[in-house]
Formats: sequence, structure tokens, C-alpha cells
Amino acid sequence: MQQENPHQCQKNQNLRLQRQKKVFDWAGSWIWEIGGAALSIVCIALLIGFLAYVNRKPYPNWQYQASPNTVVSIIVTVAKAAMLAPVSSCLSQLKWTQYQTPTPLYHIHVLDEASRGPWGAFQLLWVFTPSLATVGAVLAILALAIDPFAQQILSYPSHHVLPANETASVQRAQEYIPGIRADDPATGGLPAPLQIAILNRISEARTPSSQLALQYVTENWEYGRRGDALVLDRREWTCVTKLRNEEIFGIKNAIASLLEVDYAHNTIYTLENATKFEEKPKITQCGVFFCEKQYTDNYFSLHHHQVQPSRSQPLFVKNDSMEPSTIRLFLPPGTKTLSENSTYITDGNTFGLLNSQLTRLLNTTSPFASDMSTNYEMFIILSNFKNINETLTSLTTSLTDVIRASPYSIQVLGQAFRTTTFISVRWPWIIFPTAAVLLSTVLLMVTAITSRRLHTVGWKSCVLELLVGRLETRPEHALGPLRNVDEMQRMSKKIKVTMRDDGGTVSFVEH
Repeated sequence: MQQENPHQCQKNQNLRLQRQKKVFDWAGSWIWEIGGAALSIVCIALLIGFLAYVNRKPYPNWQYQASPNTVVSIIVTVAKAAMLAPVSSCLSQLKWTQYQTPTPLYHIHVLDEASRGPWGAFQLLWVFTPSLATVGAVLAILALAIDPFAQQILSYPSHHVLPANETASVQRAQEYIPGIRADDPATGGLPAPLQIAILNRISEARTPSSQLALQYVTENWEYGRRGDALVLDRREWTCVTKLRNEEIFGIKNAIASLLEVDYAHNTIYTLENATKFEEKPKITQCGVFFCEKQYTDNYFSLHHHQVQPSRSQPLFVKNDSMEPSTIRLFLPPGTKTLSENSTYITDGNTFGLLNSQLTRLLNTTSPFASDMSTNYEMFIILSNFKNINETLTSLTTSLTDVIRASPYSIQVLGQAFRTTTFISVRWPWIIFPTAAVLLSTVLLMVTAITSRRLHTVGWKSCVLELLVGRLETRPEHALGPLRNVDEMQRMSKKIKVTMRDDGGTVSFVEH
């Protein structure tokens, strides 16, 4: 092999040093770390902007394939990766800046391990006193919690909202005059809907009235959607059961009244108990009256099919002198009406037939010495009622439904609410990722300033500088004089070495 002139080698080395001064040292600079820090800050800014955009938006309006949680996860993952790049470089660079004063050689190994991941960073906390290195180690460990925090940022609560193109209505009755149809087989009798309502309720056939189903007027509505509700503040008149032992505001002309005497315990007298007093029977007095009801803040939903009145007051029944077949209903003297329209009308024929029908069905007696009652079929039903008051309440509710479902009813408009899922941002959960990114940026700035103040080359994770003392190369490939990381990396690509063990001393020799 021809040996190169030493003067020529020195000349080539000087040329390399001059070229090194002119070429920017990308690997030895902080450009990539600054880019990573800037990217992490941009991601946090994008995250805040995205969260502000989707906050309180209806989730059904989200038309993209990726869910909002997926978008948040992607942004946070990129921010975390970009944040860890400068943190790792800072920990590596501290290997070169800490030895301006006597420091244990073992710290090089600890810092190198800490720059590789959380486990090495955890080990560093047990070796180092609080310093820049411990800040970097804490950031590397806390980065593990960024993803779980990001998953808690969004929640999806459900709220009732008022759609713009949907309405709801329910029936209200001011008058009930069914009339008599000539072709009705039951001409002269009680209208069939009232007849059915009475028999159904007495026999406890509790079926909801399909005619009173909540009505929606909308372009695209599916009835029975979970959570749909109706809120009303309207008045109407109906039948009601009154359970009292005295007259109600002096009203004696009820539709029907009922006095039930229940001898729950039969007493058989013998010589031993001949003087025993008979037990007091249970006496229940009920009356069915027309009344005015007020409904306030009621709703109708999938699981709540009946509205409940907030106030109720009975009405007088008085024949109209001008129209004998018409019955007008009035409030007791000194009573304020619950409705803006206090005119309530029904026809005398229906009132009379309703009275006679209820009286005929409910008037039954079981004689003590007879197995047959005056109305045996109804007695079997009535005797099984546990609470006659609840039964008549159910009956009057059924009659009310029929009256409200008649052609004379008025549609009362309400508000149709739809249960909608919203996207909600829980802002406190974003504090931790934001703080981690900002702290990593501060760590980068302090580390870069410290390296510049100490005139330390930005070797960072480069190990070539550590091998120079154990490396034997040709003179033209000498790495020792090089102070440019890029130049040293380019030169190392041209050198092929083998490892040599000289009695326990390991060195690398150019081949």
C-alpha cells in the first residue's frame, strides 16, 4: 500500500475543517427539536380549536367516519410524539454538559438510558438530584398518562331539545254533544264509546285509548322515539270521582253517586258471644261529577302515557231554559275559573243516559239470606274491588278520554321535545397535555441555552465522539479534529472497522 504524504494529509484535513465551518451542522443544531416542539404546540392549538368547534354540538350532526374521540386521540398522539423528541434529545445532550465539573462517570449511562424511555427515566430519578435531567425524566414518565387523559376530554350527555319543524298536540273538550244517529242500532241509548268506556273500566280492562295518542306534525318523525315528550299548560273539563261524606259545594245533582257498605267480617252468634257487638262496616261514599281541570307542566313520553291535572274543581249542572236539551255547566258561586273559556256544554240526553247507566250498573245488593243479588253479574265484579274509589277514578278517566276524543274536541298545541346526544368538552382534562407540552418546550430552551453558554457541541445521542479515543483510522479519516456532527457522521459512513480486544482493552480498527 502506498503511504500518503503527511503534508498532503494535513492539507486535506485543513480543507475539511474549513468546509466544516462553512456547512451548517444540521445534526448538531436544535432545528429538529425546535420543529418537534413547534409541532406539539400547533397540535395543542388545533386540539383547543377543534374542541371549541364541537363543544355543545348535537352528535347526530357529526357526519364524518372518524368519531370526535378518534380525532382527539390522533391530535394528542402526534403532540405527544413531537413533545418526546426534544425531551429525549435534551436528556442525551446533558451527557455532554454535565462534565464541566467532576461528575460520576455512571451518570453517562443513566442519562443514556433515560433518553430511551420511561423505565430509564424512572431509574434516573433515584440517581440524580433535582436538575434539568430530573425534569426531562419526569416528562418522559408523565407522557404515559397523556393518552388516558385525552380519552376523558369528551363526554356525550343527552338533553331534551325543541326541534324547529316538529309540533305536538293533545285534545281538549269544551262541549260534548254526540247526538243520535238514525242508523245506529242502539238509537236512544248511551253512545257506544261511553258505554264501552264504562264496561271496560268496571271490568278492569285497562287498555289505553288509541284515539288519544299524542299527535306529531313533522317532516320526518318516528312516533314512539325514546325520550320524546309533551309539555302542556292547558285547561279542560272531564269527569272526576269525589270521595266525601258531605255535600260538595252544595252540588246535589251529580251524574251518579255511590254508597258502599262493606261488612268484611261476618259474625256468627252463639251462646258464648250472644252479647258481642257487630263490627262496624266500612262505608264508602263516592260521587261522579263534571269538573274543570287544569294541567300544568305535563309531559307525554314512551314510558308516561297519561297527563295528570294540577288543580280540579266541580261544576254545577243546570238545564238551559232556552234549549231544554242542552245542559250548561257552571262553577260554584265565588269560585274563579281555571280556564280562559269557562263555557262547558253537554246535552241532556247524554247526561240522563249516563246517569241511568251508572246507577243501573253500580246499584247492587247481596241479601243476607240469599245467594242471588239484585244485579248478580255486577255484584261478582264489584265485590272483588279492593278500592271502589280507585275503580271509579279509573272509570271517570276512561269517560274523560272518550269526551276528549270526540269530534267536538279542540287540539291544544304543545311542544315536542326530542332526546338528543350532544358533544360536551370537559376542559379540565386538557390541562395536563397542555402543561406537558409547554414544559417540554421550556426544557428545550434551557438545555439549548446551557449548551451554548458552555460552548458544548450538540452531540446529543451521537456516540461517535465517545469512540474517537478507541478508534484507529487512516490519517485522512481522522475523526478527532472534527467538531461538526454532520461531518463526523458523513466520515463514519466511509470507514469500515473491526473490533479488537487487546488484553481487555477494546478498540475499533479501520479495515
